[in-house]
Amino acid sequence: MQPIQSLAAARANAVRFQNVADKPESIAFKQLGRYFHWYYFPDNEVFAPSKFIGYKDTTVAGYMSQGTGTETTRVLGKFFKKLERPSQDFDNLIEDLSAWLHTLSFNVSAKTLSGTGGIYVPKELSTDLREVSAAKGGNTFVEGARFNVIESRSERSPAARAKCLELHGLSCLGCGFNFERKYGSLGSGFIHVHHLNPLRAISHSYVVDAENDLIPLCPNCHAMIHRISGEQSLNALQDQIADA
Repeated sequence: MQPIQSLAAARANAVRFQNVADKPESIAFKQLGRYFHWYYFPDNEVFAPSKFIGYKDTTVAGYMSQGTGTETTRVLGKFFKKLERPSQDFDNLIEDLSAWLHTLSFNVSAKTLSGTGGIYVPKELSTDLREVSAAKGGNTFVEGARFNVIESRSERSPAARAKCLELHGLSCLGCGFNFERKYGSLGSGFIHVHHLNPLRAISHSYVVDAENDLIPLCPNCHAMIHRISGEQSLNALQDQIADA
């Protein structure tokens, strides 16, 4: 097996990895709960583990879990950086990863949440990502594009979101802003949903309580609650607003 030599080669492997759900008898599928170095590709909005994407031309059917994680992590380090824990970026992506794995009946490894593993994203100056951003034109840049993808995926399970909004309504619980009242039909149904218990804060997967774990927040309050040190509670956010 030969290590990959480019971000494009890693991305091609990651795209092939998305077929893992169609091959439940494969080693790649059976080890979904054991991977703990996960790589995120914002242009494709997909995750894939290091040992799968680190070698050339890997396929789900042909993956045998050979080679060493040390080798693949080293070569991937040329193109990716590890997200800090805790951080808003990590929180958002770990919830996306968890939601995807749950659809396949697997949980995120504890090593990804708080151990030696983690989530990795392309380095900001990656040539491939610059080319993607340039192709889009306008005022879209590499760093901005990456954060836009992360922010736009902040509302996870459609069922959990729907139940949260049924229970709490469509107004921001932080500042009271309501998009439909402000923008009419354009804002109908729009609101972010925030997880009060980010997955990085626990060592196992859990069943989301739509009433107690999720709250509707406008994008501004959603961004601000992630900046609160310590417990990111609704009361802490409301106190901050009251003191402003």
